[in-house]
Amino acid sequence: MPEGKKRRYWDACVFIALIAAEEGRVKAVQAISEAAQRGETEIVTSALTLAEVVKDREGSKPLREEDEDRIRAYFEHEFITVVPFTRNLGEEARNLHWKENIEPWDAVHIVCARSAGADLMETYDRKLLGLDDAPIEIVEPQWEGTLSMDLDNS
Repeated sequence: MPEGKKRRYWDACVFIALIAAEEGRVKAVQAISEAAQRGETEIVTSALTLAEVVKDREGSKPLREEDEDRIRAYFEHEFITVVPFTRNLGEEARNLHWKENIEPWDAVHIVCARSAGADLMETYDRKLLGLDDAPIEIVEPQWEGTLSMDLDNS
């Protein structure tokens, strides 16, 4: 891994922001995704994410089933590493759930991020962003590098 290259763990809501082109979020997430395609950063996530990427951030409007091929294809990119969820991680997640009073699936993401050797976990989940004792730094996605210029004025 080149020096300075971050290994980012993405929570499911980050993928949803990209796929659903959520206003105020999609540009940063798209920039990170493009940087990962160029090999400038890494994106890792849990296999749990594959099941979670079905609804918008409020959890009320499902992503369209017609988008399944596009969603599946996105997760098959070589620049995304999907980490398995094991029994040991399940036990760690359960303990983290009890310790921090967070949802079990949020605890799964945190322990998977740590297990995958991620430098940070990116999410838009306010409950996780406010977590003080997480075993990994939890932040909103932001790209520190150069953003591509959008010259399409349509």
